[in-house]
Amino acid sequence: MDKIYVCPNFLPNYYSSQKGSEDLSITEFYTLLHRPVLLGDPGGGKSTFSQKLCYDLATKYENRLLADRQVTPFLVILRDYASQKQQEPCSILEFINDNIKADYQITSFPSDAVEYLLLSGRAVVIFDGLDELTNTSDRKKKSG
Repeated sequence: MDKIYVCPNFLPNYYSSQKGSEDLSITEFYTLLHRPVLLGDPGGGKSTFSQKLCYDLATKYENRLLADRQVTPFLVILRDYASQKQQEPCSILEFINDNIKADYQITSFPSDAVEYLLLSGRAVVIFDGLDELTNTSDRKKKSG
């Protein structure tokens, strides 16, 4: 993945593009991450970057890429969460647990493992697709 991934340009904040500030490297971006919002045009690579971030955090765990912390990444695709929540109401935590069991075919998974990782600061949740939620009230519920 490292050989084929083309890294986008990162600006420190949205308004910096007007002030002529320098782009951040991907390493600098990872180091500065604390509740960022990645903005970009449709097809601009936001989802691909989310997957690459998860890949880097999982495969380079010992390097402490995210603000010098060792974290386990969880990718939540919000359209999938919204779809599941319409069928059967669930929390983000329940959604992550369900996906772990389904994606990795784990039958004996400790139900409190993800919650422990989150509460202890050893996990990071990456939300993808907020802009794809068509109902603005859903956006407010997910972001609140």
